Amino acid sequence: VRPEWTDWLSRSANYSATRNFQALGSLVQSQAFVAVVLEYLRPAAVAAAAVFTIAGGFVYSAEYGSYWQARDGERVGIPDVMSRFVERWKPMAWTTFLSFVVTLAPILAALGFLFLLALTAASFGAVVLALLVLLAASVATPVLALFLIYSPVAVWADSVSGLQALRRSWRQVKLNFSISFASRLAYVFLTG
Repeated sequence: VRPEWTDWLSRSANYSATRNFQALGSLVQSQAFVAVVLEYLRPAAVAAAAVFTIAGGFVYSAEYGSYWQARDGERVGIPDVMSRFVERWKPMAWTTFLSFVVTLAPILAALGFLFLLALTAASFGAVVLALLVLLAASVATPVLALFLIYSPVAVWADSVSGLQALRRSWRQVKLNFSISFASRLAYVFLTG
């Protein structure tokens, strides 16, 4: 741990222990806090994204490959599912990665904007603007997630990946909006 971080961490612990939340709040707005967060958050975010993308590719490949096999009326056993893990994992991983990047882009941009405002002495108007941007991003993110729900299906059904799969999902949701919306709503309520 770097010396400036050690000082920052010890002061944070001291302010937390003494319940001096005002001093702790000013410490969180300091450059040292930003440096600590970025130093540890960036590699963790990259590692998590890589693991999620690769694992998602394998899992979605097995899942949608098994659905496809069952849809054709074939019996699906454990060996079938296991063989599907590697069948289309690369296109599935790429499509999953792009889908999450596109889905999370508005909220990440809004949070980045709020973070930049927190580092500067923002006026009341800037804070209101930031909150409006965050509200718009909070609406855009689930809408994008809805329109991209069929992208893994497109990898299996149409043998496409990446942006082509995202475009096909978008078209399918537009054509079947009420069913897609009801399906996603049921999924959200059933999974928590």
